Amino acid sequence: MDKYKELYDFARDAVAQSEARFDAVDAKASNYLSVFSVLVGAAGFFVKWVADSLIPPGDRLESILGFLAVMTAGLVATTWIQLFRVLKVHRIQVVPLNDETINFFRHNRVVDVYFGLSRTLTDVWGVNQSVNEAKLRALTWAYRLMMVTLVLVLAFALLYVFRVWSCGVVAT
Repeated sequence: MDKYKELYDFARDAVAQSEARFDAVDAKASNYLSVFSVLVGAAGFFVKWVADSLIPPGDRLESILGFLAVMTAGLVATTWIQLFRVLKVHRIQVVPLNDETINFFRHNRVVDVYFGLSRTLTDVWGVNQSVNEAKLRALTWAYRLMMVTLVLVLAFALLYVFRVWSCGVVAT
């Protein structure tokens, strides 16, 4: 019987860790969304400035700035969608506490209860693990998109400063 108790404890701990990982991924996605808001503000400024000042572009530098602004706007939208995919409500499984469960406890030996619950927890862990993996993949893509967006915003900012420095033209 001790081995089934150990199996049950192991399965219960694995499910608890899976649930904690689920919460950690959601918390990280929320943090990313907060940080990403700063990039959205910077990208919004640059896109508006391009729309107001550089259409139609007058030279190669203005064309590059316009291209970077469009790419940044597209990446902002894509990253935003990806972050919300992570935060979308996902259902993780839990062991149901219902009449069927109570009857299972009432009508079975302790060793059978431990083993039955261990099997159920193993199934729950498997489902929750696949949900966690999908959320983590989406979060990883969102992070990569954020980094590319940051690089584009920095490149745009550097070219903008270069344009102001070389041409003496300031944003209107």
